[in-house]
Amino acid sequence: MNVIEATGITKIYGSKTVVDNVDLKVKNGEIYGFFRKKRCR
Repeated sequence: MNVIEATGITKIYGSKTVVDNVDLKVKNGEIYGFFRKKRCR
């Protein structure tokens, strides 16, 4: 059983696609974490 399900995720900043058509399924009892590199502007 999926407790979280997301399909077709896309993120665009200006003209740059940074996430393209990602699917995510998290089943009961699973733990997911997402980390990104810290970026200074």
